[in-house]
Amino acid sequence: GPYAGYLSVILPVSLYYMLFDYRIVKIKFNLKNIFVYIRWTGSLLAFILIILVLPATMSRASWLAAFLACLFVLSTYCYNHKKREIDSLYKQHKKSLLPVIIGILFLLLLSIGGMYYLKKDSADGRSLMWKTSIAAIKNNPTGVGIGCFSKYYGEAQANYFQSGNASEQEELVAGSPEYAFNEYLQIGLELGVNPLLIFISLIVYTFYIGYKRGNYAPMGGLIALLVFAFMSYPFNLLSFLIILVFLLVLTNNKQEEVKANFKSITLNISFILCTLAIVGLSVYKRYPMHEAYQEWTKVKMLNNVGIDEKQAITYERLSPWLHQESKFLFEYAQCLNRLERYEESNSILEKMANISCDPMIYNVMGRNYQAMKEYREAEKAFKRASLLIPSRLYPYYLLTKLYDEIGDKQRVLSTARIVLTKEAKVHTEAINEMREEVNKICDKYKSEQ
Repeated sequence: GPYAGYLSVILPVSLYYMLFDYRIVKIKFNLKNIFVYIRWTGSLLAFILIILVLPATMSRASWLAAFLACLFVLSTYCYNHKKREIDSLYKQHKKSLLPVIIGILFLLLLSIGGMYYLKKDSADGRSLMWKTSIAAIKNNPTGVGIGCFSKYYGEAQANYFQSGNASEQEELVAGSPEYAFNEYLQIGLELGVNPLLIFISLIVYTFYIGYKRGNYAPMGGLIALLVFAFMSYPFNLLSFLIILVFLLVLTNNKQEEVKANFKSITLNISFILCTLAIVGLSVYKRYPMHEAYQEWTKVKMLNNVGIDEKQAITYERLSPWLHQESKFLFEYAQCLNRLERYEESNSILEKMANISCDPMIYNVMGRNYQAMKEYREAEKAFKRASLLIPSRLYPYYLLTKLYDEIGDKQRVLSTARIVLTKEAKVHTEAINEMREEVNKICDKYKSEQ
């Protein structure tokens, strides 16, 4: 997905220079224009290769982003450089224009429908994410803080399913996303409505200035990036943030100022010194984290070896650096669970719940409470997990075993019925095993009766 999104940002830029430089390429060769020849050749190759690769990515967001951005670049180029030819064609084919427009609109609607049905469950899942994110923004209009999206999204999704207003399809496609798959909604939830409005205002101003100054190439790339951001999570990846800054600057710049800046020796030296300072500081600050990730990779290989005590010590030492990594925290909590350090395991899981809405947090938390004989807290945790993603059977399986342990026959049979009859999103061997075990529990109660 991100790879396809990056290609869709490059495509309209390459299209622009293919069209713009062709005016010089088609005339007699001149060595003074060597840079233009290189740029045109590079743009042509990039355009052809991206057109070949992009369909294979199966990323509908990147297809739509590339199409709209290329349409903008093509229309602005034709308006500025082919206006006479277009006027002439319009006069010649004025009567047949309406059927052509209707045909194009029909094809567009057909394409949109095809894109939806290509991966219907994925599209329905994103629709649920957007609906839930909007509900979370309504509850937190001033923002919840950067990195806290998942926690508050999970709360909003659990409340929605608890209300009973969700459809069966929504229950089936629900997940525990790290991102909103819509950067504008994620900005609105994490930072608040006012920062979102400021960001949108900046984009609108940039387009106004860019169009006024004729910076159509970076504008095309910016359109692709912003359309892709409407259906994906590019601003959560550093490479997209870097290209966003470059495109904003290039869209706002005057060409004369850019050329003057390149000739300024003082500015170039300052730029080089600042770059070296920033890179040096980044390496100094981030190298210990890099080492922590390297060590985490090694300790993960010990998960199935049974050296839990040694692992726990390593996880504790790495936690100051990796406390924002939900997978790391989950591994740490599971390790503590195996060592029967249940309270410490729950403490780590509570930290994880601030940055993730994975129902497995509450499943493991419930198992910890159950092991400590705190059955009421265990029940709350399992029910919380079942509300986050109702299509998963595991929380109901754990509830059945909990009720069996405390001897609550009525609730055992009630939750067992859910495990045995509820449709699973993906049918696996693990589901068969859970149902087999639940059947044995039910048979035990039937034989007692």
